[in-house]
Amino acid sequence: MCRAKLRVPLTALGGPPSFTNGDSKQMYRFVPRSYQSKDDPELGKDLSRELEDVLRYGVEVAQVLVSGHTSGNGMRISECTREQGSALPLAMLEALQAEHGPGMADLLLECCSLEARKRPRFSEIHKRLDAMGHQAIHNAQLYHRTAPSDRVKQPADELLYELFPVKVAEALKAGRLPDPEPFPEISLFFCDICGFTSICSQLSPTEVMDMLHRLYTRFDALAQELQLFKVETIGDSYMCASNIKQLMPSTHAAHMAHFAFRCCSAANAEPVCPSRPELGCIHIRAGIHAGAVMGAVVGTLNRRFCLFGDCVNVSTSVIDYLDA
Repeated sequence: MCRAKLRVPLTALGGPPSFTNGDSKQMYRFVPRSYQSKDDPELGKDLSRELEDVLRYGVEVAQVLVSGHTSGNGMRISECTREQGSALPLAMLEALQAEHGPGMADLLLECCSLEARKRPRFSEIHKRLDAMGHQAIHNAQLYHRTAPSDRVKQPADELLYELFPVKVAEALKAGRLPDPEPFPEISLFFCDICGFTSICSQLSPTEVMDMLHRLYTRFDALAQELQLFKVETIGDSYMCASNIKQLMPSTHAAHMAHFAFRCCSAANAEPVCPSRPELGCIHIRAGIHAGAVMGAVVGTLNRRFCLFGDCVNVSTSVIDYLDA
């Protein structure tokens, strides 16, 4: 359907003509007036008209592809917030991403851009549709084969696998308490903030939480980049391990050392409080160690995956030594 529409002039799809002033004809346009664009002299009249047709094409195809005409909270699509700089409603964009994948969603988002220069020409649209091949169809079929209840469960499952190693997550999903698991060789990172008690005395609780959020967001991004496992945070302490979720038997120590140096650099670039530059930037103490640990989920309430062993004790005692 999407490609078939490219084979004929879109002005032919605009609906029946209306007659004014005798024999002069004007084609009715489906695009709402608020999203019509005037000819851009710099683009040229023909190109400007083509890009206006691209806008109409994007809106119409998006409406056809999205199953249903309401957002998740029951609002009509026309009443929903529109994506910034686009004629495409945000709810419709999210539905396209879910049903047809990011490729189709991004293409139609570009077609619906309110700025004509940012819209692709029909030749580019056709190439991109060909490049997608059967993937978009596969995405739609997969989406509709998935029960609505399963779609709700997917984010919860993703969170489960983010918080626990695979074996532990599978056991918890099955309703079992996972058995303790030995990890014969890992590297562990442990850090805290220098002068944290003094900092807390100068900031409000909200500002302290904001500082920790900004710092840990940087650490989380580095951990994800280096395929490390974030164990936990306790106040200003951050704990991370390698060779647990992603196996790297010969390089886990090097990855952890690289992570430690980059965390120190990231902390030194993060202000204690953006509104109070006189407090300077954050400084951390970090300790790393390699060895064997035992991993287990302990307790039944607010379950967490914990590591136990001398490796943990040594990495934390390095912090105590630096503080002495």
